[in-house]
Amino acid sequence: MTTNLSLVSLACAMLAAAPSALFAQVRIGPTIGFSLLERQDTSLTHGPLVDEITVGRTVLVGLTVEVPFTVHDHLGFEVAIGPYHNDVERSCINRVPEPPCTPVPFKSVSRAVLYGMQYLRTFGSRRWLPYVSGGIGVKTYAYEEDFEPENASPTLTVAAGAGRNHRHPIRFELRAVIVQDNALLLGKTQVELQARATFLFSTGR
Repeated sequence: MTTNLSLVSLACAMLAAAPSALFAQVRIGPTIGFSLLERQDTSLTHGPLVDEITVGRTVLVGLTVEVPFTVHDHLGFEVAIGPYHNDVERSCINRVPEPPCTPVPFKSVSRAVLYGMQYLRTFGSRRWLPYVSGGIGVKTYAYEEDFEPENASPTLTVAAGAGRNHRHPIRFELRAVIVQDNALLLGKTQVELQARATFLFSTGR
C-alpha cells in the first residue's frame, strides 16, 4: 500500500510539473550505470544481539524519456533497476558461555527499482555541454525473504555531467541519490553515488 501511494503521488507530481512541452520533440533511450559507494553499519548491535548491515555496490539499467522545452531546459522521466544483492542485513545472538556467534543473512535485497523525475539545465553552445540536474523520486525494494517489510522510500537527486549537443544526445554524469528512509537501515538516510550514461534518440523529425 505504501509503495502504491508513493507511486501515485509521484505520478501526480510529474503531471503537475510537466509543461506544455509535452507536445514538443520527445527523446527516449536506455540508461546504464553503477552504484559506487559501499556502507557498513553496526549501530543496531546491542547486548547479545549482533547486527551488521552492508549497503553495497550494484549495476543499474533503465529507461529515460525526456522532453526538451527550451534549448537548455529539459524534463526527464526515468526508471532504473538494479539487483542490489549486496544490500544485506546479517545477525545472530551471542550466548554465554558459547563462542561468539557468526552473523548470517537475515534480510537480503533481491532488487530495487528507482522511479524519478529530473529537471536538467545545460550551459553553453559547444559540441559538449556541461549540465546540472535535480529531481524527486521513489526507490522500492524487493527481498529474498517471504516477509515484506517497509519497502519504499522517497528520494532526492542532484547530478552534474556533460552531454553531446546533438539531436540524439549522449550524456555522462555523477549523481547523488538521497534515499530518505533506507529500509535496511531502519529509516536512516543513505546517500547513493551513481555513475550513469544515457543514450537518447529523438522521436520527432
